[in-house]
Amino acid sequence: MNVPTLRGSRLDDDRRNQLLTVVRAEGGEWTAGRAWALYRDRGWAPCRATARKDLQVLARRGHLVERGPENGRIYTLNHARSPPMNAWYAVGVLWLLAGIVTRWPHLLDWADRLLGRDRDGGA
Repeated sequence: MNVPTLRGSRLDDDRRNQLLTVVRAEGGEWTAGRAWALYRDRGWAPCRATARKDLQVLARRGHLVERGPENGRIYTLNHARSPPMNAWYAVGVLWLLAGIVTRWPHLLDWADRLLGRDRDGGA
């Protein structure tokens, strides 16, 4: 999948949002080279300068913390700005469970039988 890199376009924002999602999921230190490798793995393959610029934009927006020398910048997640990944995971799980219970309420009865409980609170 090739993603065009027109400046200021919605496609740029989509690419940056996907990069931020991966940074939140994987954590650690991010360099332009690591972001560029991610882009190549996903088939986007813009140039290394695009990956560097995306990291700079995310840092300017407060999502990442930028540190290190100008020719070797390292970016990490700004935990003061971004909720921890486990909070996002919990929200996703609750959303999924709510959808399952809404669509298939009989699953609650099955789970109770599996756990040896009845619906009236008995064990």
